[in-house]
Amino acid sequence: MKKYLMSVLIVLGWAASAHAVEFILEGINHEKWIQENIKVDLSRSLGDITLERLIAKYGQDSGRFEADESGIAEIGGLRTVFQPLNGGSQRLFGWCFEVNGVNLDSLADEVFLTSQKDRVRWYYGSISREAGGTWDTVCVPVERRAMN
Repeated sequence: MKKYLMSVLIVLGWAASAHAVEFILEGINHEKWIQENIKVDLSRSLGDITLERLIAKYGQDSGRFEADESGIAEIGGLRTVFQPLNGGSQRLFGWCFEVNGVNLDSLADEVFLTSQKDRVRWYYGSISREAGGTWDTVCVPVERRAMN
């Protein structure tokens, strides 16, 4: 009987998470700081959802993060940083997000999820540009060695 109940609980747990948004927050080197499956109100922006998850994890006035509905400015010492490179090239480090594996060229408060099966991943990344060129459109996850 115990085995049966345990199996039912595992299946129910899996079924509940199968229809919940996967929300991930990664630091450098893909270190997962938050990884959870959550039910969300699809009428709320990704910015609202992200702010809610950060407050749930770190507390409202913890000082451990700086963010608003438009995006994340800093968590755990990882903040937006502008880096001039040789020859006039530039690199910008900061918090990026993707939905279902796609980088979106939008602020988080302009993005709305469409399904409880969506996957959101926030990560610390960078974009760059050559001297006089345009900024890359895809944010690349940062590896520790790339920050030097």
